[in-house]
Amino acid sequence: MSRYRRIPGLLLNPFLLGALFAVGVAFRLLHLDDPVRYDEAFTYLSYAGRPLWEALTDYGAPNNHFLNTLLVRLATSVLGERATLWRLPNLLAGVGTLILAGVIAKRWFGRAAGVVALAVTCISPVMAHFSVLARGYGLSLFFGLTALYFIDVRHERKARALPVAGACASCVLACYAVPTTLLFVFAVFAYDAYLTYRERARFTTLIPLWVPAALLTLLLYLGPLITSGSETFLTNIGLPSAAPFSLSGLQPYGKALLDEKTWGPGGGWFWLPLATIGLVVGAAKRPAFGVLAAVSVLGSIILLAAGYRPPARVFIYLLPVLSFGVGAAAEALWERLRYRFSVRKAVGVALLVAAVAAVVVAERGRYLSNSLRSGAAPTALPILKYVSENNAGEICIIAIAPLNYPLMYYVERSRCGEILIITGHSPNAFTLESLVAVPAGAALREVVREGTRGAGVVLSADLVIRISDVGIWRALIAYPDAGP
Repeated sequence: MSRYRRIPGLLLNPFLLGALFAVGVAFRLLHLDDPVRYDEAFTYLSYAGRPLWEALTDYGAPNNHFLNTLLVRLATSVLGERATLWRLPNLLAGVGTLILAGVIAKRWFGRAAGVVALAVTCISPVMAHFSVLARGYGLSLFFGLTALYFIDVRHERKARALPVAGACASCVLACYAVPTTLLFVFAVFAYDAYLTYRERARFTTLIPLWVPAALLTLLLYLGPLITSGSETFLTNIGLPSAAPFSLSGLQPYGKALLDEKTWGPGGGWFWLPLATIGLVVGAAKRPAFGVLAAVSVLGSIILLAAGYRPPARVFIYLLPVLSFGVGAAAEALWERLRYRFSVRKAVGVALLVAAVAAVVVAERGRYLSNSLRSGAAPTALPILKYVSENNAGEICIIAIAPLNYPLMYYVERSRCGEILIITGHSPNAFTLESLVAVPAGAALREVVREGTRGAGVVLSADLVIRISDVGIWRALIAYPDAGP
């Protein structure tokens, strides 16, 4: 075949990679300007306005992801206080995750694996969600994959200084983004140790990378450990929260594994069997990948069995590992099918169409803007609009999570008068004897109420129950001085 006739085939892969990359970036950009979520608002209100040293040493709540807090402070100082602007570091990390997913899978398994791994990563609602949320998970994902890339380069170049420094810094930043990323960093260490063993190199060659990484990570967390105490620190990362070998609290993890909002269309019923086959194929093709996958998956299972109960999103690092496995399975299949260029082109177009369709399904199903995902509260905006348009003086808002901190964030920036937010943790929230189920929009004068003078309007009444159960109450009621 003439070399000129091979050009279209050579161009197919870069074109497909570029198109899939564009789909993944577009999926993320669609949500860059979403309403502020609960954890974002909490981070901003609790840490962004405090002295930097205090913000980076206070681990009284697990919401404080230190690297993200630092970047939010820098972004608000340089770019301004709009949430869209201080989400940009995570967006850049999400774009980098897309690139790394394709690059690493191609290095490990081949061109088809790179394309498929990129496709799986670009349509994953969870990875997309944390690419536009000003939290630490997207950052930890990016730096975890960066560490893998630098370790590969390190072994290719026989431990040159730059790859070692890059891998060390990546591991430290991944753990500083979210402390529980240590779970994945340990799997990366096992991957590096296995490559060292296969090359019959001395294990002392691991010291220049991993000893500084451990010391730097410890140094960064020394302040939070001293300030907050070891007991609070361990509690905030989920240790311990259940009896060993107890099934208590495992349901959220199973639900997350099967949910379409984790994987995209088909959910875990489709993707988990495919990923399992991929992990087996990937381990056979590249044993070092098998070590990485085994330590990642089995380590998580062992910790859950031991009573470790963090939020399900802590295990986000498993998603790119599984996408590499799916890519490996696709590469193995592709190697056995020697199709003509016209068929290869049709398969590439079908993959691109499937990725676009998956994003459309995710958008129609509101996979990223669901009001309950990660404490999201998009309903805060219409509530704030109501308050702004009906302000008749001082307004009291009783707001329970996930509405409290987003409302406090928006109220702080609004010009609609004096507004007092009472959260479920405030003693004043218990002055009402009970809350009864009434239609949203009903005037409070129609509802018997102690201490409210019958003024105001019920804004939301999805779950209105007794105030003594305030922990699961999700109603929000505004009380102006004068009734409507």
